Amino acid sequence: MKIRNGFVSNSSSSSFILKTSEDMALALRYNIKFYKVSDIINVLEKEYESLKLFKKNIKNDKLPSFISNDLSNVLYLDMFETYIDQLKELKDYYITDPVDIDWASELDLPFQLFLGDL
Repeated sequence: MKIRNGFVSNSSSSSFILKTSEDMALALRYNIKFYKVSDIINVLEKEYESLKLFKKNIKNDKLPSFISNDLSNVLYLDMFETYIDQLKELKDYYITDPVDIDWASELDLPFQLFLGDL
């Protein structure tokens, strides 16, 4: 566990929120990929609706044998919905691919951490 600039994290990488054109310019300068949050929400909402239909057809919350137990988290739709709701608060911004937090700190990048990664 590390303490960096006043926050504690178990992760060595995180995604960041880009709120300004200056943030996006810095991300481009350092070849950090980023995505429009509203586009991510659109994809996730479609997947959420598909998962709801899938779950509705599962008997006794037991996955069919052809689906790996590693995918059992698809049955926890409330967590999926909570994640989408958290993203909606950021719908007008962009989110980066995960980047090394120490590297970002060394460059003194002014980006806000995406709290879902902590």
